[in-house]
Amino acid sequence: MTEEPNMPLPATWIPLFGSPGVAQARVGTWVWQSGDESPSPGSLSDEEAARIQRIRLPEKSALKAQHLAGRRAGLAGLLGVAAHEVNIAHDGEGRPYLPDQPDLSVSFSDSHGWNALALHRGPTVGIDIERVRQIEWAPMLTMICQPEEADMLRGILQAANSPTPFFRAWTAKEAVLKAAGTGLQGGAARVRLSADFLSGAKELSETELNGVAYRLETAHPGAVIVTRAIPA
Repeated sequence: MTEEPNMPLPATWIPLFGSPGVAQARVGTWVWQSGDESPSPGSLSDEEAARIQRIRLPEKSALKAQHLAGRRAGLAGLLGVAAHEVNIAHDGEGRPYLPDQPDLSVSFSDSHGWNALALHRGPTVGIDIERVRQIEWAPMLTMICQPEEADMLRGILQAANSPTPFFRAWTAKEAVLKAAGTGLQGGAARVRLSADFLSGAKELSETELNGVAYRLETAHPGAVIVTRAIPA
């Protein structure tokens, strides 16, 4: 990959975790909101276009097309190539990778019109984004937490009177499982998080899964929670 400045990313992209501004971007983490400035879905690959066609609801299909086209256009800017030249593949567990850039790892996430992309110079990275919203979080605690952690998170949520701590937990666990290459079927309850991290007292933390330590970084830009996981 060239070390010269690449084509600039859309100005609406927000850099996180010390990532460079969009004009100097090579690797890092960014979030953006889909909208009128999103690239045309015509830039999608055949596989992505087929994925869109399988979505029956027109509004969901259009939004997913914006998500996929936006991340493809962003990668094109980061890698200094045309959007149709970006080669995105998936391994047997569904984790995305860039066959033409073996020194880089990539992760994507989207939620209700918001998007996140992490491009990391290393073996693996996981990113997850969730729009903070009112949900019935109580029945979900037993899905993603061991009993002791569920009790702790329940107390933090009740004290906060806000769903934000739940989404901190969800995005952190999802990011670690993405970095591990398993997704949620890998067992979110096996990813343990500290009270300081869940409450928002700390934005940085570490956890462990399958003998691998992961560094967690969380940000709350606007209406969303974003967490990135990288092997420590």
